[in-house]
Amino acid sequence: MMSTTTKAKALRKFKDAGTGGNYAADQTIENLTPGQLANYMAAGLVEPVAASAKAESEAKKA
Repeated sequence: MMSTTTKAKALRKFKDAGTGGNYAADQTIENLTPGQLANYMAAGLVEPVAASAKAESEAKKA
């Protein structure tokens, strides 16, 4: 079974005490598990990055 990972944008600087990860405000965090994303969102630390938003951003650069 494949695990699903997702991306999120950090809303502020924070350190994950469980994993030791340090994240800066506005940093894109990749490879989050659904559980990590839910926990970070519940704490108000991140917002999900939509795949369509990334595609739109790349299209504007072209």
